[in-house]
Amino acid sequence: MNGKITVGQQLSFFRHDDWIKKAGLTIGSSLLTWLLGLYDYLPNNTTGQTETAIQGTKMLVSIFPAIPFLVGAALLFFYEINKKMEVQIESDLKARRN
Repeated sequence: MNGKITVGQQLSFFRHDDWIKKAGLTIGSSLLTWLLGLYDYLPNNTTGQTETAIQGTKMLVSIFPAIPFLVGAALLFFYEINKKMEVQIESDLKARRN
């Protein structure tokens, strides 16, 4: 193999990419439904939600999304990239292209 990606390989990636997106959407929506159930959310309720459901909804749009963001931000502290590594990566990419 010469290090170049062919059209067939790109199409193969996109097939897998669609499957990964569908799996992520399925897991995410299932998790959301489960969390709403934990907070006693009542769909199509015309009389209003309970205080627990309101608090759970607030947490679903504030605290819960912040947790993976903070974990990702913390992991960036262990991502060792500096000018020397950047130059090395650039030279490796140039060598692959030639």
